[in-house]
Amino acid sequence: MKNIIMLLAVLTILIGCAKKPETMKQQESSKETEEYLRKSKATKHIFKGIGYYKSETSMKTWQSFTIYTNSKDKNEMIEFTRKQPYISGGQTFVHFFKNESKTPDISKATDDDSGLYLLDENNYQDNLIATYQRNENGNEYWWPGDGITNDHGTSKK
Repeated sequence: MKNIIMLLAVLTILIGCAKKPETMKQQESSKETEEYLRKSKATKHIFKGIGYYKSETSMKTWQSFTIYTNSKDKNEMIEFTRKQPYISGGQTFVHFFKNESKTPDISKATDDDSGLYLLDENNYQDNLIATYQRNENGNEYWWPGDGITNDHGTSKK
């Protein structure tokens, strides 16, 4: 009888010890999850589509997006851009702006200069963070500030 009681006591201790590391791992995992969620909420940025312009010729389709964002992280903007629809064999431009109320709705553009390169009388370049471009070969370009508009002409004032 003493042996049975002793065996039960030892088993109880062993089972109790075996559960502690599992509980500690669960607590550590829970803390890691909480930390991840806290960080992801702290770095969550807004990417809001304001306008879309599409130009089709017999050879190519070009498209352009205007996006308001509060992000200042180039890599985050590029990652967002790579998730946008891309037309194979065409050009895609994604223009990022730092002020939502001054982000142009290019869906109202009447020509390629305004719709693709933002060249019109409104002079949006002061609010432009950068432009991402993907060409017909799939090559990617990053134009900081108003580089895309300066390369393709000057804004009509």
